[in-house]
Amino acid sequence: MSTNDQSSAAPAWLGLLLQVTDTAYPTGAFAHSGGLEGMMQLGQVRDLDGLARFLDRSVLLTLERCHLPLLRLSREAALDLDGATIARLDEIAGALCPPEELRLASSRSGRQRLQLLAKVMHLDTVHPREWEALVPRLRDAHLPVVAGIEAALLEIPEAPALQAFAYGTVSTILSASMKIMRIGQTPVQELLSRMMTLVPGVVERSRGINLGTLGAFTPVADIASARHKRADLRLFLS
Repeated sequence: MSTNDQSSAAPAWLGLLLQVTDTAYPTGAFAHSGGLEGMMQLGQVRDLDGLARFLDRSVLLTLERCHLPLLRLSREAALDLDGATIARLDEIAGALCPPEELRLASSRSGRQRLQLLAKVMHLDTVHPREWEALVPRLRDAHLPVVAGIEAALLEIPEAPALQAFAYGTVSTILSASMKIMRIGQTPVQELLSRMMTLVPGVVERSRGINLGTLGAFTPVADIASARHKRADLRLFLS
């Protein structure tokens, strides 16, 4: 079989998805631990097992019940040029994030991602009609909502967009863990691999979440984030 078989060519969106998911893409994620530092300060994460529990019971749960449904619904609204729904989803995204620190992190990362979509991807000029219909409606530009708009304008299908967002969330936290825990690269990669085996199930269950059932109950993580804001020593912004 010829290696030039066009049927095996990668889709045009794949390279763009890899780019926006890469850790080198300057979204400011390196400045955040996704709540991990606060959980460590609260004594909830002390070792690799505690880190795995945090990822499974808090991070993946929030992805399943909040962030991934918001991304999916935002992508659908963006495809329909429904700016009113985009604005509503952005407000809901903020309401679903009680700790101020995490709420600000979501907004800052989302705004940075919007700037990259304009400066790097030039989507404000490539898709001016869509950009004008959607982006000005964002008040806080929370990250899952921006990621949904990004997926729509870059023509990234729903499933890979959801999986890539989940990967980016988990990998960011694991990258932070190597800076604040006595943990090496190999255990981190093993844990990342384990978490990613759970992501397809998380993505599938997230499709059953609608506007009426959005929300995750993670009180310990919320308390840890609230305490982290006033910690005497912090390496990360969140």
